[in-house]
Amino acid sequence: MGFFEEHPDEGAGNWISSNEKAEIIADGTPLVVTAVSEKHEGQYGLTYTVTVTLDDEERCISFPAEGVQSRDRMLENMRDYISKPGAETVRIALVKKGRATIIVDADAPTEGSE
Repeated sequence: MGFFEEHPDEGAGNWISSNEKAEIIADGTPLVVTAVSEKHEGQYGLTYTVTVTLDDEERCISFPAEGVQSRDRMLENMRDYISKPGAETVRIALVKKGRATIIVDADAPTEGSE
């Protein structure tokens, strides 16, 4: 048995690629949040990892910490909220504001949709 058969790559999560993220933003695809990590040191500095459901599959997406304070507060509050028994499902959408990716309520009306 070869090395890779004996030691398959289990990875560190099923990450959403940058191309997929761009499509999610462009299409306004809703994501169901299932977990939010504590702030941790990542490859590019302090990061939050958000686990979401996309196409019935758990996937991960990361957000830099301490760059957009309102997003940091939202992610910390979201982590606390979804850990409560009986918490409602949290559905988010991603939008681009300048260079930042902003998290919004997927079920809220968007500008011009009313």
